[in-house]
Amino acid sequence: MGRCGFVCLLLLSVAWGQNGKTGSTPVQNADAPKSTAAPAPPNKVVENAQPVADKIPQDAPVITIAGLCEHPIAGKSFVPDCKTVITRAEFENIVSLLQPGMSRPASKFLAYTYIQTLVKAQKAMELGLDKRPDFDSRVEVLRLFVNAKGLYDILEKREWDKVTDKEIEDYYHNNPGEFVEVDVDRIFVPYFPPDEDPKQKLSDAEKQKRIEEWHKALKNEAEKLRTRAIAGESFYVLQDEANKFTDLSNGPVTVWDITLNRLRRSMLGSGEIVGVMDVEPGKFTPVFTEDNGYYVFRVNRRAMLPFDKMRDEIHKKISDERFERDKAAIEQVAAASAVYNDNYFGPPPKDGKAPASGAAPAHNQP
Repeated sequence: MGRCGFVCLLLLSVAWGQNGKTGSTPVQNADAPKSTAAPAPPNKVVENAQPVADKIPQDAPVITIAGLCEHPIAGKSFVPDCKTVITRAEFENIVSLLQPGMSRPASKFLAYTYIQTLVKAQKAMELGLDKRPDFDSRVEVLRLFVNAKGLYDILEKREWDKVTDKEIEDYYHNNPGEFVEVDVDRIFVPYFPPDEDPKQKLSDAEKQKRIEEWHKALKNEAEKLRTRAIAGESFYVLQDEANKFTDLSNGPVTVWDITLNRLRRSMLGSGEIVGVMDVEPGKFTPVFTEDNGYYVFRVNRRAMLPFDKMRDEIHKKISDERFERDKAAIEQVAAASAVYNDNYFGPPPKDGKAPASGAAPAHNQP
């Protein structure tokens, strides 16, 4: 196996594992500062970096590793006259395998990881990893993961290419609520369970009653704060009182605590809070009940995002949904084709769910 072969298997499996998606929560502010790190260099430095890099020939070295041999000598961990040279073409091929379109700053981290992996792989070979009886089996398992990842890449590209302009336009016109954007001011009364007196012995029923009474008190407080907000009181003052009511000591109330801009329906989950998207500017929402507390919003701006800005997002959404459908169909076929011996694996879970992602396994062996 060539230099890239085994190492790329490892890197591909790592990249696959890091391909998860994250979501947003209703209390996040799209305008809030993300970091206190030092600012980026001046724009002209960033702008000039890309053309200079593009002028580097494809066969020019971009990474040189001294002491790294293509075929390490047994018993020697460092050979001074050995070196490994990776050209721009070779490195960009690795990038295209792992994440096409990766930015050059991000590829620097990949280069670091690749070098670390190369050196570790050489050390493993020096210690006889490839002579172990399970080596071929380990490589085969990684090969299977890479093939599965390759299948997903093919399906994703296929579904992306199949989406038509008409489908994108139809989706935009048929789902207008998804493309509404609002700016709001917010009062949040967080839910914290009431403190328990360790000396006081309460039954489960008494504890439940205390929790219900506390919820009622929180909601009543939220209703009072909403009434005062409608009357024109400052959201800063009202949020400060909400914090004090729940014994939340979080410093002075700032604009980031009360102002949330560019909210979209997709950011708000499926609870009551999503109702803020249907409120006209200048109006207040009722008190919304969520798992983490009670919310009141005043809508300051409500706008429909233009189709041209939403085209790529809709394209991705349609292709992603179809990709997930394709993936689920393959997983269902795999699940239906497998028979598990319950004497070995144990009985199926009572809820019918598989212990890992995918469809629940069939259990029909005696």
